[in-house]
This record gives sequence, C-alpha cells and structure tokens, in this order.
Amino acid sequence: KIVHAAAPDAEVIDWNDMFDPYHNAVDKYYLVGSTLEKSWEGLDKSMIIANWNSGKAAESLKFFAARGNRQVIAGYYDADDVKAEVGHWSDAAHGVAGVRGFMYTTWRNDYKNLEKYAEAVRGR
Repeated sequence: KIVHAAAPDAEVIDWNDMFDPYHNAVDKYYLVGSTLEKSWEGLDKSMIIANWNSGKAAESLKFFAARGNRQVIAGYYDADDVKAEVGHWSDAAHGVAGVRGFMYTTWRNDYKNLEKYAEAVRGR
C-alpha cells in the first residue's frame, strides 16, 4: 500500500520464502520469535512473487497461482546443470497460471552461465 500510494502503477516483486507455507512461512521458523504461518494472508494479490522454492517448486507455484499472484521463477542459484534446473522449473510451472518468466539468480555474483540459462529458457 505504501508503494502504491507513491506510485499507483508500480509493480512490486518480493521473494516467496517468507510468504510460502512450502518454504519458510511456518510456525517456529529458525530464529523468528513468533510465527510466519499465514503471513501470506497479508500479501496483496497485486504482488509479483519471485519464486525460488525449487525443492517444492510445483506446490509453491500452485499455491501462489491459486491466490492470484503473478510469479517469476527465480532459478539457477549457481547450479551445475543449467538445462536440468530450467527443465525442473518448466515442468513444475506447466499449466500454472500467472507464471510470467524466468530470472537468472546467483548467490556468488557469478554470471558465467547467464547465456546458457537464457538459451535453456528459450528452448523450453
């Protein structure tokens, strides 16, 4: 609401993990003093989700799609097999409404596989 008060047409993107019951939005998560369970209830449907939950990709993608949130798949994370990573996400996203595309994501500031990733995404 704060962003849209300043820029009504802004598109806001946030990571899925703290709003995702298949990721970190659970009771007693790590050092959280309270709970993250049901945190998604405060998430506006206009929010675009950058989804990086590859461990439960299908469940996570379907969860946010059912809520009406658009999503961007935030895959790669310095994976050894770029094609397999893209294939895993593509399979999980098949038939899921509102998945808008892929985003190359790295923990190590490593962009050596950016073109391979783009080629793999285009090939799917």
